[in-house]
Amino acid sequence: VILATTDVHEMGKEIVRLALKEFNIEVLDLGTSEDPEDVICAASTTRIHAIAISTYNGLALEYARKLLEEMKRSNLKLPIFMGGNLTQDIGKDLPVDVTEDLKKLGIITCRSPDDMLNGLARIFSFTKENS
Repeated sequence: VILATTDVHEMGKEIVRLALKEFNIEVLDLGTSEDPEDVICAASTTRIHAIAISTYNGLALEYARKLLEEMKRSNLKLPIFMGGNLTQDIGKDLPVDVTEDLKKLGIITCRSPDDMLNGLARIFSFTKENS
């Protein structure tokens, strides 16, 4: 799994990394504030089975769209898990929740690391007992 954040907030990424490690899932941690182009470049040059993005900065929908554009351009098809603060700044006082918009794009939204692990289990026939 490739793991990255959309911003400098590292705590969510670290929690996800530890959860994946606990179940013996290999993680390519790209770090913080990674551009969608860099994430897809790394995904296309490694043997990756999924992408996990942590976000906090109110750019979830914009980031997801760019990530999907880059995947299409690279002819890459991978599940994308996104968790954290799933909001988008649309010029109002506060960013708005875009969870449903992300789901419509095919993004697997996660409110917790368990959501992501359960999603990985469904996609890859992985069980916590096997790890």
